[in-house]
Formats: sequence, C-alpha cells, structure tokens
Amino acid sequence: MVNEMRIDYGFTQILQNNDEGYVESQGQQYEGVTFKDGSREVVYYNQMDSRWADKPYGPRDTIGVSGCGPTSLSIVVSTLTSKRIDPVSMAKWAYDNGYLAEGTGSYHSLIPDGAQHFGLNVQGAAQKDKQTIINALSSGKLVVAIMGKGHFTSSGHFMVLRGVTTEGKILVADPASRKRSEQAWDFSIILNEARENAAAGGPFWIISGKEN
Repeated sequence: MVNEMRIDYGFTQILQNNDEGYVESQGQQYEGVTFKDGSREVVYYNQMDSRWADKPYGPRDTIGVSGCGPTSLSIVVSTLTSKRIDPVSMAKWAYDNGYLAEGTGSYHSLIPDGAQHFGLNVQGAAQKDKQTIINALSSGKLVVAIMGKGHFTSSGHFMVLRGVTTEGKILVADPASRKRSEQAWDFSIILNEARENAAAGGPFWIISGKEN
C-alpha cells in the first residue's frame, strides 16, 4: 500500500468544468491519436475521452475529473512498452494498489511506482535538472510532470513531456487537452509551474524502456 502522507503538498488534480481542457475535450473521442513530431511516436490518451470520462476511478471519482495520473501513466506505458493499457485499466490498477487520493486525484508515487511495475526505468528530477530533462527527451525518453496552477491547470495536474523541438521548446502530451498537446512550450513555463513541493522524487520523473 501507498505510505504517503495526505497533506496539501499539491496532489489535488481535479479537472474543473470551466477549465479549458474540460470544455475542449468533453464529449470528444481520441481513438488512434498519436504524436509523431518528437523524438519518438507517442500514443495519446485523453482523460475526458467519451469512452471513459464517466468511468470510475475508485468508488466516488471518475477518470474524466480525477484521472490525469492514470491517463498520463497510460500514455507512458503504451508508448514505451508493447502493452496498450487504456485509462480504464490503469485507473483500476491505480485504485487497487492504493494510489487514489479520494476527492483529490492521485498520490505522486503513482508515477514512479506504476512505471516500475510495468517494467520501465524511472529517475526523479527537479527544476534544477533542466539539462538532464532535455537530454532525456532528446534521446526518446518520456518525462511525467506534476504541474501547479498556471497554463495547464487551475489546481494540480499530471502530464507527459514527450520531446524537444529544434528551437528548444518542449512538446507535451497533456491528458486533458489535445490542443495544448499540439503546441510547443517554453521550458521556462513548465519549470516555473511545476510543483516545487512534489512527493516521490518529483516534480519530474524521467521514464525509459529497457532499450533506452
């Protein structure tokens, strides 16, 4: 079971119904969407996809509102392994193994523990590790970030960094917004808005397959 204190260190990841991603993604389907503009092809899942937005994440939460953590992990595992694990299956695994923080989203430890469970390598990183993160993305690794209030969320939000452009901007796979996932972002925005008080080795987790 997860031994992580439930204090307000920023794991609240509730997608509000006035958030840009909620408005954009509600009722949409993203079946078969991949991104091919980074160092590797990335499988995309959106937590608000109509196939599972209303499916449960635990007894009282839903994937659409609270599932950015499992959805980000689905993106990573489905991209870096031969397994295709959708957010429904990942949310069940996360709940069954104690990573749901009811009413607030997921414990941060979901990301490193989940990645290791599915056979991936994980390395925690902080804002000061900017070049390490860039090098990882350039080599085809993925980086999960836990974000605070700003461009990506009004509270807290997991998303995946998936590549670097030739201009040095960051490509993302945002489980709440395909629109944001198709933009290139200044790394300074991501570094400034990432959670400074993240748990479990965050706010960034560099994840790679065994071949990386």
